[in-house]
Amino acid sequence: APTEPSAKQQALIKELSAKEGAQFDNRYLEAQIQEHQQSVQLFQTQAKQAESASVRNYAKNGLPKLQRHLDMLKQAQQGKKSG
Repeated sequence: APTEPSAKQQALIKELSAKEGAQFDNRYLEAQIQEHQQSVQLFQTQAKQAESASVRNYAKNGLPKLQRHLDMLKQAQQGKKSG
């Protein structure tokens, strides 16, 4: 398991630390949406293609929760744009 943030994560932390208020909120939501989209894609792939049945089942069972989180993040982003 990693003991520190990746270079990509460190760059995002640096970027976010320079922002405030709505700029921070918007960039944070954008980053969370991107990460959740990648996670959904990974879980979809593993649910279909993983060699291990337990991994396939884990991915199948986790996918709805990840999708709900992604939907909530998108709703929050839309709320900020229309609000």
